[in-house]
Amino acid sequence: MFSDSTRSRNFTGPSGTVDDKGRSLVFTIAQDRRSEQGHYDSGWAHNAGLPIALSQREDGDLAFEPVAEVAGLHDGAALVTIDSATSVSDANAALASVKGDLLHIKLTMEAGSAGTLGLDVLRSPGDEERTRLFYDTAAQELGVDRTRSGSVSSTVPDLGIRKGQLALVDGKLSLDVFVDRSIIEAYANTHRSITTRAYPSRTDSFGLQLFGEGSTVTSLSVWKMGGMAV
Repeated sequence: MFSDSTRSRNFTGPSGTVDDKGRSLVFTIAQDRRSEQGHYDSGWAHNAGLPIALSQREDGDLAFEPVAEVAGLHDGAALVTIDSATSVSDANAALASVKGDLLHIKLTMEAGSAGTLGLDVLRSPGDEERTRLFYDTAAQELGVDRTRSGSVSSTVPDLGIRKGQLALVDGKLSLDVFVDRSIIEAYANTHRSITTRAYPSRTDSFGLQLFGEGSTVTSLSVWKMGGMAV
């Protein structure tokens, strides 16, 4: 796991438990980079990350993914469903009408000849703002690019690019992405994760777009997310 800056700034305060199903669960706090004035003006600071289920991979390393119960937060049927090999341009045509900052995206892409591939979230129509989740095939690295994420209430206008090692599985990248207002959580191949925050300054930064010339979308589902019942 890694955050967009350092783990102590975004992915913090982990605590664990074993539930009645025998699952090893981890709960965290997702901190932000807003100013103290930003905290005061909004009336809150930080929030909880998704609960994560831990397991062991065949190679002995740690595997993790959001608990299955998060699917219960889907607000209606999937907005987009692709379940066969599709070009990036055709997949983007299907995504063109999807807008929002409460979304769950499950995506698998076959890298093919692409140098980089991935997904932009919280994207403005002209690409002035977006937070980019990307995979660099040559370096075998998963990363997040926040150079155009916006700067509303953020202490740093450009949080740059962060990345870490990740191997593809049979040449494929699988992303499980959750956008919840300012928080973005992404889980890749159940082996690496990104927790980051974004504060777009524009009022139209709600789009999704795939990228990766030479790659293929093998599956894609997008749901609108609702709130948790209490």
